[in-house]
Amino acid sequence: MSETDSTTEGSLLPGAAEQEEEESEVVDPRRRRRRRVIKTLIILGVSVLVITLTLAGVVGYYAYKFDHNVKRIPNVFAAVPGEHRPAKPTGKAGKAENFILVGTDSRAPTQTTGTGGNPNSVSPIGQRSDTLMLVHLPADGKAAYLVSIPRDSWVPIPGHGNDKINAALAFGGPRLLRQTIEQLTGVRVDHYLEVDFAGFKSMTDAVGGVDVTVPVDSYDSANNIQWHAGPQHLDGMTGLLYVRQRYGLRGGDFDRIKHQHQFLQALMSKAGNRGLLTDPLSLKNFLQAFTKSISVDSGLSGAKLLTLARKLRGLGSGAHYYTVPVTGTGTEGSASVVYLDADEGPRLWAAMKSDSLGSYVLPPPLYGPG
Repeated sequence: MSETDSTTEGSLLPGAAEQEEEESEVVDPRRRRRRRVIKTLIILGVSVLVITLTLAGVVGYYAYKFDHNVKRIPNVFAAVPGEHRPAKPTGKAGKAENFILVGTDSRAPTQTTGTGGNPNSVSPIGQRSDTLMLVHLPADGKAAYLVSIPRDSWVPIPGHGNDKINAALAFGGPRLLRQTIEQLTGVRVDHYLEVDFAGFKSMTDAVGGVDVTVPVDSYDSANNIQWHAGPQHLDGMTGLLYVRQRYGLRGGDFDRIKHQHQFLQALMSKAGNRGLLTDPLSLKNFLQAFTKSISVDSGLSGAKLLTLARKLRGLGSGAHYYTVPVTGTGTEGSASVVYLDADEGPRLWAAMKSDSLGSYVLPPPLYGPG
């Protein structure tokens, strides 16, 4: 073959290849579409990753910035002489977490929790836990279980005999309340979190209020409010009145607990809403209100608190709300009290200890919707 022929052949081959590729694209346009789809997916994936990392960074920054607002309570888990705390479960159940969630009613014009007061002090008229829950986060992280304990539950308080459970906070602060709950349930508590009602109001306003469905008509004579059954949008003030209502409810405190569950679920859903996470100002306001409103045990660092918040975020529809089984109400001296079910209660706490609340079935409640 001559040099000319070789050069001619070499110059024709690339053109032939281009022509063949063009014909291939014409014959099979799916290849071009497939490349476009792959390219779009890559861009989308990178965008989602960038947005996720940015959101995580924003949340982390605010959490770090506002961590100094959080009040740390010392000695909540310090051993009391002669105390035998429940053992931490072994195996998978040992990876679950339990914490006490308290909403306080100081019965005073100023806060006694959060940054507005000393959570370890007892006010002259007695600090009381107006709302008391034992929260269980299972090892798989797929749900949350919030078990309310009526504040008037008649229980043994170490060193004080039998009394209403919310008196433990007044008698000995968070440590005695933790000791009382562990002794009552046999469940080992990992953390303690206390929220004052003033903070509850500000957190609600920070997310723009919440929507709830009021179950039945009722009149709250203490606050001169007529509640109408049906959908309601509640801001911080009306939400506070809703969860604190006792008068006009057929089931009294039992119905109030239902209101608290309902409102807390709505607040958790709103706080976990992606719209809040993508709005830096709203996120800032919420985290500022949250951190100024809470008091936690000293072992709950900023990083651990952020992890806990992430676990709870988005569980508005994935949370389960229980009330510890009771047998009824009565009086002890001049006090109206609630009697816990000595048979069914231990079954509930056993399910919590074994991280099997998902298969536990509550007995029917004593009171219907209210």
